[in-house]
Amino acid sequence: MRLRLETHQVHRQLDIAVNAAGFLGQVDLYRRYLAATWHAWQPLEVILDASDAARHYPLWPQRRLLSSLAADMADLDVTVPVTAARRGKLSVWDTASVMGTLYVLEGSALGARILAGRLRNIGMTADFGARHIAVQTGNPKAWKSFLKILEATAMTSLEEDRCISAAQAAFNVFEFHYSRADRKL
Repeated sequence: MRLRLETHQVHRQLDIAVNAAGFLGQVDLYRRYLAATWHAWQPLEVILDASDAARHYPLWPQRRLLSSLAADMADLDVTVPVTAARRGKLSVWDTASVMGTLYVLEGSALGARILAGRLRNIGMTADFGARHIAVQTGNPKAWKSFLKILEATAMTSLEEDRCISAAQAAFNVFEFHYSRADRKL
């Protein structure tokens, strides 16, 4: 409950940014949405993999989106950015930071249900252009499963603070990329 309350404002700002941009009403705008989603999701998925998110959330391997997102981008001739090779060891997050980030990524599947309907109106389906949405909506029990795991994860008050900070940061990453894509309009 605290996590939800503490992230309400940044979540609201993200929703406003996406709705104001109208990304889901036209194919050209949706292309920008896909690119922005890639730029936000890609580094988070990479760090979650490096942090062994599946150890904390066993459904994580099925909830990853990069391959389906890349396929959606290819459908619409959107260039998938080349990821720069990292030098040295990738950072690894603690459990609290992993759980806070997963809260945002897994929670986005709830919104994906709404997006799926809007995307059908512009010809995007689970087989063309909206595969990543299909992944997100494909397991309706995932959110409840994640919440049970989150609630069962023992955290000190400092760890709870890190969990909240990670969730806020993840929301901010998405809001930054969607706002930036909107300014290109």
